[in-house]
Amino acid sequence: MELKELSIIVAIVVSILTFVMNVLVYNFFYKPDLDKKLISLQADFDQSTYVTQKRWELRREACLNALDIADALISSGKYENYSGPITKQSTTTKDIRKCCNLLAATCEKPDVLKTLQKIIKGNFSPDIIVDLRNAVRLELNFDKKQIDTNRDSAFVAKSIFD
Repeated sequence: MELKELSIIVAIVVSILTFVMNVLVYNFFYKPDLDKKLISLQADFDQSTYVTQKRWELRREACLNALDIADALISSGKYENYSGPITKQSTTTKDIRKCCNLLAATCEKPDVLKTLQKIIKGNFSPDIIVDLRNAVRLELNFDKKQIDTNRDSAFVAKSIFD
């Protein structure tokens, strides 16, 4: 065998050994650490996503409770511009307090709580429900577009099924 052929064979063998060593070093030393870091990052991401979802669910529950409480309080009032029948709905002080506490603890903006507090104080017209609905939409990040804009028929006083 000539020196040139021997040099080529040695170069190929060295290249193969280098490649094999790099693969072995990567698989046995670097890859396990990378895998651990990736698993840790995935767990952190999953935890963060879970917490974010649970917070949103608590806010949603509080906002929907605020709408129910507002309906009950509005249905108990008497209004200058409305003389028709209103089907009464009830709520308790305990439920109102619980809802206000949950709103204060979970909401990112004050609008839902402030609007509900106006309703609790009692100086309002039934169309305030529009303001509360729109505040809830904003709080839950649905859209800034106001869906409920008809203040004349915003509050359902009585259904034909009552």
